Amino acid sequence: MIDEKKQHDDSDESAARARKIKEIKEAVRRKNEQFSADSNVKSEASPETAESSTAPAETVKSEPSESTENVQAETPEAATENSFGEDWEKSLADKISRHSGAVRKKKNPTVTAESILAELDGLAETGNAQGTDGADGQNISGNIIAQPEAVPETAPEEIQAEAAAVSEKSEKSASKKKKKSKKKKTLKQSLRELFPEKGDSKGECVRKIVFLVSCAAIIVFGSIVGEYYIGNWLTQRAYEEVLVDYPEPVITKPTVTAPTEPEILLTPMPEAQKLLNINSEVAGVIDIPGTNVNYPVMQSDDLEKYLNLTIMGKEARAGSLFLDYRNNFDRVVDGKLVAENSDIQIIYGHNMANGMMFGDLKNYKNYDYYYGEHPVINLNSNYYCYTYKIFAFFILDAKDKTDTAFDCWNKFDFDNEEDFFNYVNEAKRRTLRTNDVDMKYGDKLLVLSTCNTIFGQDGPGRFIVMARLVREGEDPYEGTQNSQANPNIKWPSLYYDYNSNQKYDPEAFVPYNAAPEETTENTEELG
Repeated sequence: MIDEKKQHDDSDESAARARKIKEIKEAVRRKNEQFSADSNVKSEASPETAESSTAPAETVKSEPSESTENVQAETPEAATENSFGEDWEKSLADKISRHSGAVRKKKNPTVTAESILAELDGLAETGNAQGTDGADGQNISGNIIAQPEAVPETAPEEIQAEAAAVSEKSEKSASKKKKKSKKKKTLKQSLRELFPEKGDSKGECVRKIVFLVSCAAIIVFGSIVGEYYIGNWLTQRAYEEVLVDYPEPVITKPTVTAPTEPEILLTPMPEAQKLLNINSEVAGVIDIPGTNVNYPVMQSDDLEKYLNLTIMGKEARAGSLFLDYRNNFDRVVDGKLVAENSDIQIIYGHNMANGMMFGDLKNYKNYDYYYGEHPVINLNSNYYCYTYKIFAFFILDAKDKTDTAFDCWNKFDFDNEEDFFNYVNEAKRRTLRTNDVDMKYGDKLLVLSTCNTIFGQDGPGRFIVMARLVREGEDPYEGTQNSQANPNIKWPSLYYDYNSNQKYDPEAFVPYNAAPEETTENTEELG
């Protein structure tokens, strides 16, 4: 009975195996035809196929044979048989998928049934070796392991789904390779992408516009700053080269020609002649020892000509220092002095942030010690050298029309002694620091004028430095070394608008001791 049963089982197993071989060959044939038709066609799997490919254990099974139904009904080992059948089907799908992938990679669309069967036979033998013990076909647990009967009818669809997935993956890989193999963008293309293009989203357009505006602002601002500093540096270098052979100023006294003596012809000093060869409108050279103030002084009929023009005639923000056109300062024509020097010489210049031109003058206001270290100004004409000592420096409002107005830049000569002391006392009332420099009627004065930002960057503020000519035989530093902060400053009215708690006290002011006393006529009448 056992032999007959065994022969019957062997016969069933052979029949099942024959059916499986036939179905596998049919599946392989279909697969080969699919690859031959179009190896790059992307096949979209249906939801049912996708489910079967991801969960092969849940695919629809073919109708079991009568013998299988009897085994399932009569023996408890049917569950084990079904489980093995499901594992076998899943293994079959995996094998075919792997072979399909291998064929795609090798570009050889030939899959043989023998190669798949060889792997399946090895799996079956491994399963039998591990699951059986003896000729009776029982496993260790006593269950009978039955060979699977048939490949599910959905196996070809599963194969197609797996092939489609492999094809899609291959196409993606090829697409990535194409992207990598793309040529590098040209500079023109890269620059074009910085600007808004058709198809850009609103947010992308805004981002590009903001980026471009920012770049433009940086370029413009950078060019302005670069032009300012580079231009100033070049201007300073040019002036240094111009004055490289100019000697240090010395104190001299102009020669006064008596009316009865023969007329003397004046010629420019050699160093001054070199400057006149560069520009005939050079009036002299000013120098404040120990500071950056060391420049030629220009004079033209146009007061604004040298605001942004150098001695070489080139445009520059720093411009030049220039003498008021109304001044007479050793004015010589054909070797003859044609006019007596003005009582007041007025020189203008820019207040440059880097100290160029009159940029260092603000230090008299900013630092208490600065005046004591730099109280002397040397001013040379083309014919003579002069030295002045500073006695006052203060702030004015150029547009002041109130009782605090002081247009010191509009006076060049004094009418009399009273006029002289009114002028110098007005300067003393405003000076930021007091000193012991004395004043005498007949002293020649020098006024330096530059801008000041106390009333705004482009406001009417002016910073004034006033000095008088050093007398013959006088110590240039006498009276300059004991300066003190002025406790009673007379400010412009605009200043008091911002500082209402401050007030000038005229009764506390001590004028220069030179005001005219009672006339001699009154004294004689008393006698």
